[in-house]
Amino acid sequence: MTVIKRTMKVTNVIDETQDTRTIRLDSGEFDFKPGQFVMINVECEADGENKLVKRAYSISSPPTKKGYIDLTVKIYNAGLVSKKLYNMKVGDEFEVSGPYGHFTFDENLHKNIVLICGGVGVTPLMCMTEYIKDKNLDINVNLIYSSKTPKDIIFKDKIMKNRHKKTKMHLTITRPVGHEWGGMTGRIDEKMIKKIVKDLHLPYYFLCGPTIMVEETAKLLKGIGIDDSKIKLERFG
Repeated sequence: MTVIKRTMKVTNVIDETQDTRTIRLDSGEFDFKPGQFVMINVECEADGENKLVKRAYSISSPPTKKGYIDLTVKIYNAGLVSKKLYNMKVGDEFEVSGPYGHFTFDENLHKNIVLICGGVGVTPLMCMTEYIKDKNLDINVNLIYSSKTPKDIIFKDKIMKNRHKKTKMHLTITRPVGHEWGGMTGRIDEKMIKKIVKDLHLPYYFLCGPTIMVEETAKLLKGIGIDDSKIKLERFG
């Protein structure tokens, strides 16, 4: 797949949660695989001077949606680029190059997949589930998504409205106290995975989120006998 570099304009800004927004970019013709990312170049002020800073962001919209790509950004207090992107307005422009990455699935081979994510790590996996839904692919999907509270669930509406016949969404909250929540609670662990995935050795596993969470979950899967070749990782931070 050809890597391109071009300036893209912001056409929409969508609030997802209290600290996460989706920035929609006019991409023109831009081919990519679900799960891939782009590199962005934005001017940020650091140490009293303006610098061009480069960062990687997964594409959260599927390639079935033509003419634009979505980047979903969580703002961090210490994040130079996340602050800049989060505060982008319609009409702003910056340089984008891509696509990059191998955190992708083969729709002809991977007929059964488990997508495990935490926080903003849901972004490339949402791209995958929307792509599978749009193309009505014959793929069994279990998405297991951990958030701190119900208010932190990114793409909640899309998740609840995904009606692909073979996709099941499983949301768990790690800080349920003080919130109305009737779903699963607790971190994603062996017990939860075994309850959701009936035949553990059948699917391919895609893990995305904070580095510690991803590595611990990969270790867990290997510990219950999942072959390393069936586990794909994407670490955020």
